[in-house]
Amino acid sequence: MGDEKAIPELTAEEKQALAEIIKPKTPKSIILYNLLKDWAVEVFRDADTSEWLCRYTNDGLYQIEGLYGENFLSWALSKFYDATGKTISSATAKEAFLLLQAQSFETRKTFIRVGEHCGRTYIDLCNDAYEAIEIDCSGWRIVQDPPVMFRRSRYSKILPYPREGGSIETLKTLGNFASEADYILTAGWLVTSLNPYGPFPILALSSEHGSGKSTLMTLLQRIIDPQATERLSPFKDIDGLFSAAAGRWVVPLDNCGKINIEMSDNFCRLATGGGLSKRQLFTDNESFSVSVVRPLALNGIALSLGRMDLLDRSYCVGLSPIKIRKTEGEIYDNFERIQPLLLGALCTAVSAALREKDYRPDRLPRMADGAAFILRAEKGGGLPWSVGTFASTLEKREALKIEVALLEDPTGAALLHLMRGDDGRNEFVGTASDLLRVLVFETREEERMYLPKLPRWLSTRLEELAPFLRAKGIVVRNEPRKTDQRLIRITKILAS
Repeated sequence: MGDEKAIPELTAEEKQALAEIIKPKTPKSIILYNLLKDWAVEVFRDADTSEWLCRYTNDGLYQIEGLYGENFLSWALSKFYDATGKTISSATAKEAFLLLQAQSFETRKTFIRVGEHCGRTYIDLCNDAYEAIEIDCSGWRIVQDPPVMFRRSRYSKILPYPREGGSIETLKTLGNFASEADYILTAGWLVTSLNPYGPFPILALSSEHGSGKSTLMTLLQRIIDPQATERLSPFKDIDGLFSAAAGRWVVPLDNCGKINIEMSDNFCRLATGGGLSKRQLFTDNESFSVSVVRPLALNGIALSLGRMDLLDRSYCVGLSPIKIRKTEGEIYDNFERIQPLLLGALCTAVSAALREKDYRPDRLPRMADGAAFILRAEKGGGLPWSVGTFASTLEKREALKIEVALLEDPTGAALLHLMRGDDGRNEFVGTASDLLRVLVFETREEERMYLPKLPRWLSTRLEELAPFLRAKGIVVRNEPRKTDQRLIRITKILAS
């Protein structure tokens, strides 16, 4: 035993080297997590879509991307390699993203294309320099890194720099408008589409084949929100509609045929503000939600807007058949020349609306927020017509729209015929069953099949038609219930 050799003591340097060898390696996900914090990456939840987003600096400019999207992932992988000289898998990187998400409890408001901050309107140009148009009551200018948080989808395209000296009247060269009123309503819709919040009137282009509806709608979108995907087909469900709206500002739906009740309700919700919430996966209880309000444009041959509430929210515009046709190349070349001038004229109109923010018109039509924005721009001299023109145009078009809508609706047409007054009849009192029998008796045989089949269906239809009938001097109201039967009173107000 005595001749056994003693184990030599390790020097301090050897002990440190051994400790480094047996020390557990720090996972790459933790290394990336620490690097992301050092790089001041901010993680938050979007107020409108509940999606997890991140804000980070790329080449000195801020960007906002989906936390788990391809753009941010590519940036993080590249930065990790630059910092460590090593690669990292996508799955490992997403572990670091999940750690960032777990420590964030903040919700922020983001904007697509058009935003607002401290009373100023901003329009994202979607260029690499992250520039935007800043509009206030004194005018407009180009700024870099605006104070609003803009999101961009992969389909967003660059807007050109606006130019001064243009006029909104240039819009007439883009479409073969059937009348001056159609041009004025379209110009008004464009102006109010640059209001960051809405609600927005719906632009409904309806005319015969060969009048350039689809082309005009494409050009209107390109003026303020060019996208790689244009002329969207009508969505059959609300999921597709709101998902598309979450990534763009203007929602253009091409070649709409007959609009059913469900589609009509969805369009109304999108124009005035609505939300969607559903389970994200069938394997868990996580939910996906989106809440948006967007400028909406529809077009179709003999476009039937279906329910009265959709018609009530729409600016109906007609086009005339094109006599001298041009190639698409000629049309778009001309558009590219005038687009900066037209965009500048719209920015001037928005500035006028901001300048007249305290102006309160005496009377406001349906979709009052959108109309009020246009009337303020008109009052401030931002539109190429005299004050009062838009209100007068809209009032006349609304009266015509109501007339046509009632005549095209079987129940509405039957009620107009019943209360025509030329036989001395100016009032009806009875139950829904009584009214249905009278309408059937008063209606021609070929039209009876389109009337409601049941009294309760007729009662529902009367509620929908009531605002339109009131505009024609016919008042529909339910009498206080005195018996088991509910009585309906329909009165024609005689002109004095």
